[in-house]
Amino acid sequence: MNRYVGMDLGISTPHRVAVLDGAERRGKPFAVEVSREGFEELLRRATEGVDGPVKIVMEPTGLAWVPVAAYMSAAGHQVHLVKPQKVSHLRKFLKQHTKSDSMDAETNARLPQVDPKGVHELQLPTPEQMALRRLVNRRERLAQEAGDQKRRVHALMVMANPPLMAALGDAAFSQAARAFYREHADPETVVQMGRERLKKFWKKHSQGPVDEQLIGRIFQACSTTTALYAELRRSQKLPFDYSEVQEEFRTE
Repeated sequence: MNRYVGMDLGISTPHRVAVLDGAERRGKPFAVEVSREGFEELLRRATEGVDGPVKIVMEPTGLAWVPVAAYMSAAGHQVHLVKPQKVSHLRKFLKQHTKSDSMDAETNARLPQVDPKGVHELQLPTPEQMALRRLVNRRERLAQEAGDQKRRVHALMVMANPPLMAALGDAAFSQAARAFYREHADPETVVQMGRERLKKFWKKHSQGPVDEQLIGRIFQACSTTTALYAELRRSQKLPFDYSEVQEEFRTE
C-alpha cells in the first residue's frame, strides 16, 4: 500500500502534515517547523512502518516548497507537486463531508489517488535552473507592472488631453513621449511654446530624426484640447487640476 504524505505549506507558520496509507489516514495531522529537527521528525513520522520511499505531496506555494523538496528528495523520497486548480476542486468536495483543521494537507495527500493527472513528480532543479525560474518570474512581474503603469498613464491622458494618445500612436511610450508626459500634461503649455519649440523638445529626448507629421499631430491634439477646455478653465468648472495631474504623471 502506498504511503502519501500531504503537506499544507505555511509561509510564516509551521507546515501542516497529514499521513495516509492509501485512503486511510494514519494518526492525527501534525505541525512541522522549518528546521532540521522539524524535518527529521517529519521523516520519522512519514516513514514509520514502511520500507522504501513515500510520496510527499504539496502545492508549490511561493518558494516555501524548496526546503521541503530538497530535504525529502535528498532522503530518497518522491516529491509531488499538485495543480492548484485540481486540489481546490477536491478540497471543496471533501469539506462537504469531512471536518478537519488540516483539510488542506489531507486533500493534497488524497489528490494523487483521486486524480493522478493532477500531480506531477518533481525533479529537483539545479541552482542554475532555480535562478532562471526566479528571473523569469521577476521579468513577468515587471512586465505586468509596466503594463499597469501604461494603462494608468493612458487613462490619465484620456482625461487630460483626449486626442493625444491616438495622435502618438506607436510612439505613445517612446523615450520622448515619456519625457513629454513628465513635463506637459497641460496641453496649454504646448500651445504656448509653439510647434518649433515642441519639435526641439522632442528631438532632445528622442533618438534619430524627428517625424514632422508626428509633431504636427501632437501639436494639433494639444490645440484641440486647449480649445475644448478653454471655457471650463475660464469658469473654473474643469473637474481636475493640471498641476495635480502632472504630479501623477511624474509618479508613474
